[in-house]
Amino acid sequence: LFYCKGGVEMRKQETLEDLIVESGLKLEVIANRIGISYNYFYRLRKQPTKMDADLMVKLAEVLGVDSERVFEAIKSNGD
Repeated sequence: LFYCKGGVEMRKQETLEDLIVESGLKLEVIANRIGISYNYFYRLRKQPTKMDADLMVKLAEVLGVDSERVFEAIKSNGD
């Protein structure tokens, strides 16, 4: 997730969708593993800033990433 701006390599801010796609898991599987319905997970993907900290940690575990990456991705989505 890099791009070049004025000859300087910059890192693109990851989104929650980037992390989900990177995991290779189906949305239904992710929702099931974090213990919520697919419909609720769909709503959280559309408004990720509504996700509480416990759910962020569970999501990070399921996606196989550090919880800080999930937090930063969600924070960048709210900008």
